[in-house]
Amino acid sequence: MQIALCSRNIPEAAARALERRGKEVLLLPPHPALPEPVSCHADMITSYLDGALYFDKIYSEAHPEVIARIAEKTGCRVVITDERIGEEYPADCLFNVAIGKRAALGHPSCSKALRRAIEESGRAFIPVKQGYACCSSLVAGDALITADEGISAAAEGFFDVMTVSPGNILLEPYDTGFIGGATGADAMAVYFVGDVDHHPEAAFIKDHLVDHHLDALSLMHGGLVDIGGIKFINIE
Repeated sequence: MQIALCSRNIPEAAARALERRGKEVLLLPPHPALPEPVSCHADMITSYLDGALYFDKIYSEAHPEVIARIAEKTGCRVVITDERIGEEYPADCLFNVAIGKRAALGHPSCSKALRRAIEESGRAFIPVKQGYACCSSLVAGDALITADEGISAAAEGFFDVMTVSPGNILLEPYDTGFIGGATGADAMAVYFVGDVDHHPEAAFIKDHLVDHHLDALSLMHGGLVDIGGIKFINIE
């Protein structure tokens, strides 16, 4: 069984689609320090690495019952760092790190505790200018899809990289959302919040995923929506 950890603002149709596929959906309430449009985004609030979930002190103090429920449901080790997510960039992207099998990409100012754990796991930590590296990157196994050319260049040699055009993803009231924020990946598939075929490069995206033996599954009708991503956690 899998837990799908995501924003409480995930469209109901997408949440129901996950449940029909046997996922238990756990919804994240807002982080007090983040702007309202992204305050519930999983890729802003937490990071998942090798059975551990990382949260900052502000969130743990604001929602202790949520943290306890997540720990109970997932069986994950919960790490509460002394670091605090801030309102202004790049302090707002403490845990917004794209983590793959061999490497992770993040802004140099990301969580020191998370970066230390990444390096101790044997992964390379690749510093990038883009603070929202997890938002910006669809990471599934060894595949990485992004519209950020800086991430594309940095990821070469560690991932099979595909660069797509920016835009075509909704995140109101901003100009655009990001592909990492509109997806979640497990070992079998990438789940799109919206219909992947609405993306102008859908055929290339699906071919890239097929090359990595991954299905592209659309959770609802309409264009892609950035909800801060979906973090899948396997439970016994």
